[in-house]
Amino acid sequence: MSHRLPLAVAVSLLLALACHAGTDGTQKIRGDRWLACRSREAYQQLMSFTSADDIDAMAKLITSNQCIHLKNGREVSLEDPTGSDSLVSFHITGSPTLFWTTSEAFK
Repeated sequence: MSHRLPLAVAVSLLLALACHAGTDGTQKIRGDRWLACRSREAYQQLMSFTSADDIDAMAKLITSNQCIHLKNGREVSLEDPTGSDSLVSFHITGSPTLFWTTSEAFK
Protein backbone atom coordinates (compact mmCIF):
# COMPACT_ATOMS: atom_id res chain seq x y z
CA MET A 1 0.00 0.00 0.00
CA SER A 2 1.32 3.41 -0.93
CA HIS A 3 1.85 6.21 1.59
CA ARG A 4 0.33 8.70 -0.85
CA LEU A 5 -3.26 7.82 -0.03
CA PRO A 6 -2.96 8.72 3.68
CA LEU A 7 -1.04 11.88 2.74
CA ALA A 8 -3.78 12.86 0.28
CA VAL A 9 -6.40 12.29 2.96
CA ALA A 10 -4.42 14.38 5.43
CA VAL A 11 -4.06 17.24 2.94
CA SER A 12 -7.79 17.10 2.18
CA LEU A 13 -8.61 17.28 5.87
CA LEU A 14 -6.29 20.25 6.38
CA LEU A 15 -7.88 22.07 3.46
CA ALA A 16 -11.35 21.38 4.83
CA LEU A 17 -10.35 22.74 8.23
CA ALA A 18 -8.82 25.85 6.65
CA CYS A 19 -12.03 26.51 4.72
CA HIS A 20 -14.13 26.03 7.84
CA ALA A 21 -12.03 28.56 9.75
CA GLY A 22 -13.26 31.28 7.39
CA THR A 23 -16.90 30.40 7.93
CA ASP A 24 -17.21 31.53 11.54
CA GLY A 25 -20.46 33.39 10.90
CA THR A 26 -18.88 36.83 10.56
CA GLN A 27 -20.67 38.94 7.94
CA LYS A 28 -21.01 42.57 6.92
CA ILE A 29 -24.23 44.51 6.49
CA ARG A 30 -24.90 45.23 2.80
CA GLY A 31 -26.59 48.59 2.27
CA ASP A 32 -28.16 51.29 4.42
CA ARG A 33 -31.81 50.25 4.42
CA TRP A 34 -31.83 47.56 7.11
CA LEU A 35 -33.31 47.58 10.60
CA ALA A 36 -32.75 45.06 13.38
CA CYS A 37 -34.56 44.45 16.68
CA ARG A 38 -33.62 43.02 20.06
CA SER A 39 -36.11 40.16 19.69
CA ARG A 40 -37.62 38.12 16.90
CA GLU A 41 -41.08 39.24 18.02
CA ALA A 42 -40.14 42.94 17.92
CA TYR A 43 -38.73 42.50 14.40
CA GLN A 44 -41.91 40.78 13.23
CA GLN A 45 -43.95 43.58 14.80
CA LEU A 46 -41.78 46.15 13.03
CA MET A 47 -42.42 44.43 9.70
CA SER A 48 -46.17 44.45 10.40
CA PHE A 49 -46.02 48.17 11.10
CA THR A 50 -44.02 48.67 7.90
CA SER A 51 -46.61 46.79 5.85
CA ALA A 52 -49.41 48.84 7.42
CA ASP A 53 -47.49 52.12 6.86
CA ASP A 54 -47.80 52.81 10.61
CA ILE A 55 -44.92 55.29 10.90
CA ASP A 56 -45.79 56.25 14.50
CA ALA A 57 -45.65 52.64 15.72
CA MET A 58 -42.37 52.09 13.85
CA ALA A 59 -40.91 55.23 15.42
CA LYS A 60 -41.91 54.04 18.91
CA LEU A 61 -40.03 50.77 18.45
CA ILE A 62 -36.94 52.65 17.29
CA THR A 63 -37.04 55.42 19.93
CA SER A 64 -37.63 52.81 22.67
CA ASN A 65 -34.32 51.26 21.57
CA GLN A 66 -36.06 47.97 20.69
CA CYS A 67 -34.97 48.36 17.06
CA ILE A 68 -31.96 50.01 15.43
CA HIS A 69 -30.79 51.09 11.99
CA LEU A 70 -27.91 49.00 10.65
CA LYS A 71 -25.05 50.84 8.99
CA ASN A 72 -23.58 49.64 5.71
CA GLY A 73 -20.41 47.63 6.24
CA ARG A 74 -21.01 47.02 9.95
CA GLU A 75 -19.39 43.73 10.93
CA VAL A 76 -21.60 41.27 12.76
CA SER A 77 -21.38 37.68 13.97
CA LEU A 78 -24.30 35.49 13.04
CA GLU A 79 -25.64 33.43 15.91
CA ASP A 80 -26.73 30.55 13.65
CA PRO A 81 -25.12 31.04 10.22
CA THR A 82 -26.54 27.76 8.93
CA GLY A 83 -30.16 28.55 9.79
CA SER A 84 -32.67 28.17 6.99
CA ASP A 85 -35.05 30.82 8.33
CA SER A 86 -35.30 34.19 6.59
CA LEU A 87 -34.79 35.87 9.99
CA VAL A 88 -31.36 35.60 11.57
CA SER A 89 -29.96 36.47 14.97
CA PHE A 90 -26.60 38.17 15.32
CA HIS A 91 -24.31 40.22 17.54
CA ILE A 92 -22.73 43.45 16.37
CA THR A 93 -18.99 42.87 16.66
CA GLY A 94 -17.89 43.86 20.16
CA SER A 95 -21.42 43.85 21.62
CA PRO A 96 -23.11 41.10 23.65
CA THR A 97 -26.59 42.25 22.57
CA LEU A 98 -28.47 39.83 20.33
CA PHE A 99 -30.42 41.35 17.42
CA TRP A 100 -32.73 39.95 14.73
CA THR A 101 -33.05 40.99 11.09
CA THR A 102 -33.71 39.55 7.66
CA SER A 103 -31.05 37.38 6.06
CA GLU A 104 -31.25 39.72 3.05
CA ALA A 105 -29.21 42.30 5.01
CA PHE A 106 -26.10 40.13 4.55
CA LYS A 107 -26.31 39.26 0.85
